[in-house]
Amino acid sequence: MEVDQWKEPNKVIFRQGGHSDYYYVILKGTVKIEQISDSFLNVKDMTPVVKRTCYDGDQFGALS
Repeated sequence: MEVDQWKEPNKVIFRQGGHSDYYYVILKGTVKIEQISDSFLNVKDMTPVVKRTCYDGDQFGALS
């Protein structure tokens, strides 16, 4: 995966309930991990809650 494709601000990496194919390491910058309560998943314009903010060197994602 090319690093340059992730430089776009506010790019969605994957959505809640979706499948993540990768394990991510933040080289430079920040990533917000947001969640919407399960009872509000189908409500449009629902503001998500930031569960975690990742910074340089932080990691997230799932390993199979």
